[in-house]
Amino acid sequence: MGFRDRMPSAAILIALAALFVATTASTWAAWGHVRIDFGGALHRAERIADGAVLYRDVQVHYPPLAPYAMGGLLALFGKHLNVVYATGLILLLLQSCLLWTIARRFLRETDAALGLGAFWLLLAFQPGLFNWIVPNVFAGPFASFFATATLALLVADAEAPRRRHLVGVGLLIAATGLSKFEYGLAIAVTTTVYVLFLRGTHGTRARNSVGGRLAALAWAATPALLLSAIVTGILARTVPLEVILQDNLYRERSLSSALGSYGKALFVPLLPEVVKALLTYLLVFPFAAWLAQTALGRLEGRAVDKLWGAILLLLAAAVVLLATRHLSPDESRNVYRQLQFSWTPVVWFAIGWIAVLRRKPLEDGGRWRTLALVSLFSVVIALRWGFRVAWPAYYAVFAPFLVVFLVRTGFEIGGRKTGGSDAAIAVVLCLWMGTGALVHLEDYAKRSFELDYPRGFIRTLPSDGLPMKRVIDHLRREVPPGTPVAVLPEEQLINFLAETPHPTRDTGIGPGWLATPDDEARFLAEIDNAGTPLIVVSKRSYPEFRAGRLDAYEPDVVGALLQRYTPVLETRFYRVLERRDRLE
Repeated sequence: MGFRDRMPSAAILIALAALFVATTASTWAAWGHVRIDFGGALHRAERIADGAVLYRDVQVHYPPLAPYAMGGLLALFGKHLNVVYATGLILLLLQSCLLWTIARRFLRETDAALGLGAFWLLLAFQPGLFNWIVPNVFAGPFASFFATATLALLVADAEAPRRRHLVGVGLLIAATGLSKFEYGLAIAVTTTVYVLFLRGTHGTRARNSVGGRLAALAWAATPALLLSAIVTGILARTVPLEVILQDNLYRERSLSSALGSYGKALFVPLLPEVVKALLTYLLVFPFAAWLAQTALGRLEGRAVDKLWGAILLLLAAAVVLLATRHLSPDESRNVYRQLQFSWTPVVWFAIGWIAVLRRKPLEDGGRWRTLALVSLFSVVIALRWGFRVAWPAYYAVFAPFLVVFLVRTGFEIGGRKTGGSDAAIAVVLCLWMGTGALVHLEDYAKRSFELDYPRGFIRTLPSDGLPMKRVIDHLRREVPPGTPVAVLPEEQLINFLAETPHPTRDTGIGPGWLATPDDEARFLAEIDNAGTPLIVVSKRSYPEFRAGRLDAYEPDVVGALLQRYTPVLETRFYRVLERRDRLE
């Protein structure tokens, strides 16, 4: 199948474009979570736009590409939420094109379109923390995009091996790792296994020997290592390497106890979820598609046949809706029970082995070689989370396509060779993704409160937005723009909209972050040295870390602040403190 054959038909392209535009319009500016994570990532980018040096002036345990990219865009186009929205939508569109080119190697056109639609509705546009437009951290969508681009280039090389493909793969591996470490490692492992074991036997015998494959691996590894070394060297010229490593990238050393609790709270037993998923997608959904296929055939007959067709179609819909009751389409409010796609790495593992064992199809390239690459990456990226999916918006971009693949496979195993199979499967899968989309749409409909300021507006729940607005309005009234205001532990969207920069290198001090008394003393000194007149203390708690509010896990820090500051405003989620000497 050539490039032109994989391009979507006019009808599919129009349908996908209409879905994307409609989803964007109906969810506009209601993405993300105004109180959790996003504000810190946004404020780090703003600080970089103002000339701050990452790791020296702003601490973060992520690699530099995403913060600097977002900071550069804010500096170039202005500090406005529309810049964030446009960046996320463009990244999503580019990644969607890559996902299409990959999925078309192992799915029919209609199936690939359904998978892409499910990716948008269930993952990319989901409300809450883990979406593409207003993510919890910019590293997530950037790393996911570069990893997908690397896979797309590997798939192209599988069909027509070229040295330039390997050079491009190496550069993309570096970009992936410079966005998020685990993604870079996962795509590097995928590339290594591909070059050494799965790359096609094209060319001379010497090229396909062990030495030839090692040489091919060097063509991919060299640009990856070289680009990474150049970036590291540039950073090391402005920030001591020991500061980058110890105070930033390895800062998670201080979170070991909190992360242990987090892992225990996050995961449910995996085996039951795998069994339920396989029963649903390999048996129940294909059976529903068989009913829908029979129904669609009868709808073209006499009045009696049309009646039976309508009854069978309703029965197929009922089967799908009953089966989806145990699924979890609402990933945003179901952080600790990621049931919708938590099972996918196990199934990708099985499909990957099947693909590798089918030697002849692998030699021919195409479908099974692509499945082997996608499976390998999907498994390796999930190893960090115990061979299951956490935060599926970033870690499981291929999961919706896996569902489509399983339903099609189950349907074909059932032996239904008559016409109308594409329409029948589409009916079932549209009902499946529609249930999740409706849950998300209901969530979006509740986001009726607008935080509207010169730097942009964002829609959120009234319960979240009203307390934040009271605080932002108080800051804008009491201090001029540019005045440092500390917002603790990490709701720096307040800083961005109030135009009051956070004064410390740490933009967030969640449980375990300030690991030692020296960390606490340094943090308090930075607040004091900046002459910070106001401090906003959030009442956010961290049940996922089995920790409470800031005063519970950082009592010494809060106690020291209360000696110098006094409360002047109380809202549902925030308490604003003002320096005592400013009130005198």
